Amino acid sequence: MNLWGGPGAGRFASSVVVTAALICGLLTSAALPAAGVPEADVVVRPSSVYIVGDSIAFHSRRQLHARKPAWQVDAVAGRNVRQLPELLEARMQLSPAPKNVVVALGANGHPSWGAEDYRAALELLPETTRVTFTTTWRDPQRWRPTKAGPGKLADLMDQYTRDVRQIARERPHTCVFNWHRRARRNAAKLILADGVHPTVKGRKVWARGVARTVKKCS
Repeated sequence: MNLWGGPGAGRFASSVVVTAALICGLLTSAALPAAGVPEADVVVRPSSVYIVGDSIAFHSRRQLHARKPAWQVDAVAGRNVRQLPELLEARMQLSPAPKNVVVALGANGHPSWGAEDYRAALELLPETTRVTFTTTWRDPQRWRPTKAGPGKLADLMDQYTRDVRQIARERPHTCVFNWHRRARRNAAKLILADGVHPTVKGRKVWARGVARTVKKCS
């Protein structure tokens, strides 16, 4: 059985609200942004490249659209990685279906989400769809305290990076932009004091990296 080409869509229940908003072409980033960052002003429309993201893509959307104005950026601050299946299923109901999907989620992780969930979500896409994962990073000095708790998010970012890199080795037409490595190596210039969101320079680097990886994967 072809893991990536199966129907798979029935495995996840669509969010009626998300689906309706997407079909109307009116879904925008409704979550409140971080201080000093204006709300989203980009309306989501069907495109050959669909980016589903959280606050990293949300804060970098202008830099990305400066490079690729026709790309469809569906990014919401605070979006959890567990929403990926319903968002992909809703987008695949629109025409034209995207030829390229960028999964820019993971900054808001959950312990219940893992490699098998990523694989199951990708089953919702045709096997010919090109997928680009962007990895995420949180500063372990801020997000990995000695006691168990929310600080384990830094560990989740490390695990998600390993997961998507493994999936890229398994699935055809799948690539990874390793923002985790870029951010870790140059955090002082690329990451804000909160330890997760990109600086202005970081947003430019992120957008450039995504654009180049999608081109390489196409």
